[in-house]
Amino acid sequence: KELMRVLILLFILVFLSSADPSDVCRFASRFSGEDLVHDRKIQDDFLHQVAYWEGHFHQDGIGINMKSGLTMVGHKLNYTTGGLGYGLFNISAASKECLHVILLMKTLLHDPRASLFVNHMHPEMAYETALEILTKKIASYEKFNKQFPGYGGFFPWYFVSDEGITGPSWGWADPYITPSLDNGELIWAIYPLIKVLRDHGHFDLANRYESQLNLMKINAKKIFYLGGGKVSAVTIVGNVTVPPEKNSYLPLVGAGLIDDPYEGELFSWFLDLYGPWENETEREQIWVYKRAKLESVDYQAPLGNITVQRGFWYSAHEQWKILLMPYLNIPICKRIFTNCERARTVHSSVNKIPGLYASVYDVGKVDWINFKYVSDAGIQQLAFEPVKNRAVITPYGSFPTFIIDLGVGLAWYHNVLLGPRMQGPYGSTESINVDGTAIAALTTWDSKITSLTAMLGGVWEIVGEVMKEEGTYSRFEEVMTREYSAKFPVLKGEDYQFGLPTAKIPTDMLGYFNCSANSNS
Repeated sequence: KELMRVLILLFILVFLSSADPSDVCRFASRFSGEDLVHDRKIQDDFLHQVAYWEGHFHQDGIGINMKSGLTMVGHKLNYTTGGLGYGLFNISAASKECLHVILLMKTLLHDPRASLFVNHMHPEMAYETALEILTKKIASYEKFNKQFPGYGGFFPWYFVSDEGITGPSWGWADPYITPSLDNGELIWAIYPLIKVLRDHGHFDLANRYESQLNLMKINAKKIFYLGGGKVSAVTIVGNVTVPPEKNSYLPLVGAGLIDDPYEGELFSWFLDLYGPWENETEREQIWVYKRAKLESVDYQAPLGNITVQRGFWYSAHEQWKILLMPYLNIPICKRIFTNCERARTVHSSVNKIPGLYASVYDVGKVDWINFKYVSDAGIQQLAFEPVKNRAVITPYGSFPTFIIDLGVGLAWYHNVLLGPRMQGPYGSTESINVDGTAIAALTTWDSKITSLTAMLGGVWEIVGEVMKEEGTYSRFEEVMTREYSAKFPVLKGEDYQFGLPTAKIPTDMLGYFNCSANSNS
C-alpha cells in the first residue's frame, strides 16, 4: 500500500514536469473517449488525474474549513481565468458532508485516488490528514448538538466558520427547519465509517460517530414521521434550544413528503430499520404510501424500448441512493438501474447532446453575482414533472453511469471536460451550455465530488456488508425485491447498447482557463 502511494505520487510528478503550466490542468485533451470506455489502464491514469485536480478544491477556504473539519458548498471562479473569484460559499449541509465522509473513509481504506483528493500535495500523508479532519468534524457535530439540541442530531443548511457550525443559513432560520433528504445521505456515509474506524483501531473516534448516529436513530421518527406512512421532507423545529423529548415538530407547509423512490428513500430506510415501530403494520405503511410514485415507463429509443424507473425530472441527482445502499446486490434493482443508465446515455447520444443532465447551478454571464439553481434538468419522456432545462449540462450528470459501467460514464464525463473553460486550476467547472457559449463559473461539492465518489464505487458494497453483520440486510432485500418486482414484471431493452457521445461542445466562443491562474484578488 505504501509502495502504491509512492508510485502514484511519482506518476503525478512526471506528468506535471512534462506539461505546459498554462494547460497542465486540462488533462482531458490528452485522453481519448474511446479508450476510456474499454482500457482499464487508461481509465486508471485518467482517474488519478481527476482525483489530483479535484483535490485542489479540497483546500482550506475553498471546499473545506480545515479548522472545523467541515465542508463548504464551494467557491466562485473568475469567469475568464478560472482562478478563485470573489465569493466563498461558507455554508454547507449534510449532503456535502456525506461526500466528504465517504472520501475520508476511503482514504483510511488506502484507496490511492481518495488519498490524492484528500491531500493532493502529499498523498503519502493522506491517512493522517483524513484522521485529523474526521476528528475535527465530529467535534463540530458534537458542539452543534450541544448548542442546538432541538435538531435531535440532524442538521439544517448552516453557516461554517473556524469555530464550527455557527447556526442555520439563509432560509433555514425563520422558521427553524431541517431536511430529511440531506440528512439521509449523511447517515449512510457515517454508517460504514464506524466499522472502518474500528477495523483500523480508532475506537474512540468510532464511538463518537456511533453516538452521532444513535442520536439520529432515537429522534428520527419523532422529528420526521407524520403517521400513515408519511415522512416529512422538511420539518419545523419548535425550539432549537430544547431537546426533542420536550419539543414540538411540524412539517413545513409546501415542502412536500419523502414519498418517492429517489434519493429521499435513503431516509425512509433509516426510519424503517431503526424507528421504534408499534408493529409491523405501522412499519409497512411507509412502503404502501410510496408505491404510487414507483412507476415503470418505457423510453422510446430508435431500436426499441428501454424500461426504466420514471424520474421526477430524470435528473442524475435522483440516483444518489445507489451510491450509498446495496440496491445493486438485488437482481431486479440492478437490472432496472442498469436500464436507467442505458436510457440516459442513449437519449443524449441519439439527440446529439454532448453531456448528461443533472440538477445544477445555471450558467451565467461574466458579471453574475448570484447563481440560479436549475432543478428541472432531465428527460421529459421519463419524468413526472415538466423539464424546462435542456440547455445546461454538467460533468456530474454521468455519476450514476459510473456505478453501472465505469468506462461509459468516463466517456461522457470526458466529453464534457473537453468543453471550453470546463477544466481549471481547481478541477472541473460546475456546468456549461450545450452550445459552449456560457459556463457557471463555480466549483461545488455536488458537481465535482459526487462524480469522484461514484468513480471510486461509492460505499454501497461496504454498507451491504455492515447490514449483513448487523442483521438488517434481509429486510432491505425482501422489501426492495417485493416492491420493484411488483412494478416491473417485464423489462424491455436489456440488450440495448449504452449510448456514447456523438457531439462535442463548441470551443470557439469561450476558449480555455489558464491553469496557472490563482486568486482573483
